Amino acid sequence: MQMKLEAKYPLSVHLTKQIAKVSKTVVANLTLNENEISYFIRFKNETWPVTLRLNADGSGVQVISTNSQPEFQEFLSKQVRNFLSLDDDLAPLYQLGIKDPIFAPIQAAMKGVHQLKFETPFAAGLWAIISTRNSWTNAHNQTQRLLIDNAYPTPTDILKLNKEELGKLINNDRKAGYMLNLAEAFAPSYEADLNLFANASSDTAEAFLKQIKGIGDWSSHFILVRGMGKMDKAPLAEKLNQTTIANFYPGIEPARMLKYYGDLQAYWLLYLRYYSQVSKKIS
Repeated sequence: MQMKLEAKYPLSVHLTKQIAKVSKTVVANLTLNENEISYFIRFKNETWPVTLRLNADGSGVQVISTNSQPEFQEFLSKQVRNFLSLDDDLAPLYQLGIKDPIFAPIQAAMKGVHQLKFETPFAAGLWAIISTRNSWTNAHNQTQRLLIDNAYPTPTDILKLNKEELGKLINNDRKAGYMLNLAEAFAPSYEADLNLFANASSDTAEAFLKQIKGIGDWSSHFILVRGMGKMDKAPLAEKLNQTTIANFYPGIEPARMLKYYGDLQAYWLLYLRYYSQVSKKIS
């Protein structure tokens, strides 16, 4: 089964692949081949292979899967649009960026880069819990133990385990409890509405997340940006973000830049992060 999804603003095929190469946690066991991104997705207790073929002109993607059921195709359409941020219009960011002498050359080099989100908002939540006060290597290894047939688990998959079983997988009973809380919150609407806050404000989504035991300020902001694509609140509490801004804007107060970029401040910061990761590979 194949379907075509269009991007609101043209994708940079080359840079999307570069970002995918350095984004090892957003999709479990992601593989790249020419202009294709392949991975596995869980749906109704089954795992399905998915291949995204990026259109050479950046207009969108061809989504290839072996499950032709309409319910799955609707779910997959939402998953891919969210994962590749196909609905993001980058023009407003570039209109602001061209007037910023520091950011202008960065956006020129990174033109057409859409955020590569986590596979699902729920997957972003799992990573937020596992990676808190943890090394990247340990968090990655613990996440690998959660995978089912090379795919991130769904909320239903997590809820099939009790706290003790889940705790053994990730070597942390406390975080296992937090994962179960997250799964309970996401499970009711997961398959029908993958990103249940797509049309809600960041404040509404944040309030929902923070009422989940185990999801605090950092975790909620991480899920908002990296899972749901809410770009109006940059997570400045993260030390790496503070360092990134200081490196590009020495002596300039971050608050000043956040105010300038307004509702796109997290996209501005994401571009700085992405540029730091792939600038040496841009050709």
